[in-house]
Order: sequence, then structure tokens, then C-alpha cells
Amino acid sequence: MLTMQGVGAALAGAMAQLTSPGTAMTVIALASIAVTVSLAPGLRPAPRAASAPRTA
Repeated sequence: MLTMQGVGAALAGAMAQLTSPGTAMTVIALASIAVTVSLAPGLRPAPRAASAPRTA
């Protein structure tokens, strides 16, 4: 994960060199949201199986 943070920062810096900083920040923010949304389902815990009702 740490490596990918460095890669993301390098991409943001390269993009800011080629475009305006505002454009680079917007594109990187949208990419970050897209990655977060795509990875979020895998981070959720699996639903628990329903247990049988207890009788006293």
C-alpha cells in the first residue's frame, strides 16, 4: 500500500507538470474515488449466517 501511495504522488506530480495543478488535483481525486468505490465491497465483512431461534 505504501508503494502505491508513492506511485500516486508521482503520477499527481507528473500530471501537474503537464497540466495545471487544479486539473491534476481534480483528475487524481476522481481516480481516488473510483478506486475506493471499486475496492469497498471487498472490505466489508461477510454477512453472518442466521442462527436458529433459541427456545427456553
